[in-house]
This record gives sequence, C-alpha cells and structure tokens, in this order.
Amino acid sequence: MRIAVVGGTGNVGSKLAHMLCAAGHDVVLTSRHPGDDKTAKALAYVREGGKGAATAAGVEEAVAGADAVIIATPGYATAEEWSKVVAPWGSYAGVVLDASNPLTAWPALDISADQNSTSGAEELKKALPHAHVYKAFNTLGAELMVDPTLGGKQIAMLFAGSEDPAAKDVATKIISAVGFRPEYVGPLRYARNLESLAELWIHLALKQGWPRAGFAFDIQKA
Repeated sequence: MRIAVVGGTGNVGSKLAHMLCAAGHDVVLTSRHPGDDKTAKALAYVREGGKGAATAAGVEEAVAGADAVIIATPGYATAEEWSKVVAPWGSYAGVVLDASNPLTAWPALDISADQNSTSGAEELKKALPHAHVYKAFNTLGAELMVDPTLGGKQIAMLFAGSEDPAAKDVATKIISAVGFRPEYVGPLRYARNLESLAELWIHLALKQGWPRAGFAFDIQKA
C-alpha cells in the first residue's frame, strides 16, 4: 500500500512509518519543508532496513493517491479545529487512522473533548465526511511501536471506526504490518473509550512513573 503519514517527521509518525516501510509498504511523510534537515533525518530513519519506498512531500501531494492516511499530529477536540488542519485534503475518501489524542495543556493532560457525547476522532470524521476514519495507535507510547511485544507476547492494538468491510480490512492490515495484534472494538463512538485509555496511560507513564516501554492495555480472550 501507499500510506501517507501526516506528522511523519515526529516521534510517533516516524516510528509507524519505519515499521510500515520495513513491512514493504511505501510511505510518504508530510512536511512543510520536505528538503530540510529534520525531514532528511526522519527519512533516513524510516528507510533503515526498509523494503518499501519512503519519501516526503507537502500534505496535499502526500495524501493524493494514498491508500490510507495516518494522522500522527497533536489531536483536536472539535470539528472546527480539525477542519483547519485537514482543509487541503478534506475531500479524501480513503482510510484514515487517527493516532492523536486531544489533550489539555501540561500538567493536566486530560482529554479535552466532551467524552459524554464525542471524541477527537468523531470530530475528525465530521471534518473528513467522505473518509473511513479509525482511532488507532493512541493508547500506548511510541517506544512500543517499534517493538510491539511485552514479555515475549504480541501486544493488542484496540481500534474503533468504520464498519465498512473493505476499509476495516485496510486498517487491520496496517495495524498488523506495524506488528500489533488488531482488535476491532466497534464503531467510531468507541473512540471515546480509547481516548480515555490514552488519558490513563499518560497519567501512569508521565505522572506515576510507570516505564513507557513497560506496559500497555491488552485484551485477552478465552
């Protein structure tokens, strides 16, 4: 697949792109300055051991023709905020995996969306009405994205979103390519629960001192 990673030069985005490239997918990192040093360093890392191609482009060019898009930027709590961010590609009709969390400022770092009625991902869907939106990759630290195992066991990646079978298959393949065990938990409204889990993970890792690479939320089935 050809996968655009919005925020691909950042910590989360570059790690996801690295794993996808290693699995043989072509990735395009979005960058306001595709030729700058930061982007060059990110591309060098993404390409290490990669079987797929890795390039950089402006967001509109990167998304055009992409089979899927991963959003690895700061999250937003309202459709109005998201609309400003995705305006250059607001008509995109493919699969979008939202790895962001809409957070208040430090030291609170609470989810800023009204979790009784919505989530950051649901607001993103309003800004991308034609896309198949999923919440994924948001409930653990970036460290585990390049080694998605704990105690020798594969970590589950909980994801929520579109019930369209073809779109869900694309999302599942991307999650599997990164190395996680995909666990679909339901339609996009359950992104509220996943964002709540992210808030708890942040509390434990950043405030309680739990090791960032040492824990993750999992599902075990009999």
